[in-house]
Amino acid sequence: MRGLMLVAAGSVFAALLPAGVVLGSPTGLLLIPTADTIGAGRYQLQLEVDGSLSPSPFQYWLLDTEAGVASNVELGVDVNLLMRPQPRVFTNWKYAFAPVGRGRVGAAFGMGNWNEQPLTGPYALSTADLGRVRITSGVTYLFRAYRFMAGIDTGFRRKLTWMADYVSGPDLFLSAGFSYEIGPDYQLLAGLVFPNSGGGTLFTVQFAWGGKFAQPPR
Repeated sequence: MRGLMLVAAGSVFAALLPAGVVLGSPTGLLLIPTADTIGAGRYQLQLEVDGSLSPSPFQYWLLDTEAGVASNVELGVDVNLLMRPQPRVFTNWKYAFAPVGRGRVGAAFGMGNWNEQPLTGPYALSTADLGRVRITSGVTYLFRAYRFMAGIDTGFRRKLTWMADYVSGPDLFLSAGFSYEIGPDYQLLAGLVFPNSGGGTLFTVQFAWGGKFAQPPR
């Protein structure tokens, strides 16, 4: 209930702001994916720091990567840099069978990574672009159960994007934060993450950069 209330509050707040331009995570929000893809021939790298300040301070450092192999298909490899005895590597992918567009509803399915252990699961979702706000909703399969997920962001017109998202289940989370476009290919994302079961507040800080793959000489 608290998660749904915060997403609803984020919706009201976002409706009062101008639309933004920034893709999060890199084609998603702080927690959940969206139906966006980065585009054919493009790549994105993301250094992510997740952690807690109290009651037991800890940090996870991850390197997330994404490559657009087609206009509607992306593949990625994520690395937990601090797992011992060696870094843990896991993959993700997304296929968007209906593109997101202004006034349109996009849809996608894929395989996503949800925490640092790693925890992976399939998902299906839609993203509706309503102009000033965009709403994403869908389901994923985690911990041997289907989980509802929902999110909202302020759109894609300016540098600053506000967002909130939620994944149901006692072992999962709610988040609220922002994304800021530093330059054409650089983004900073940050937010607070609240466990659904209660307990200490977590944080995430993500720095993303990318561009186009070099074309071989003809």
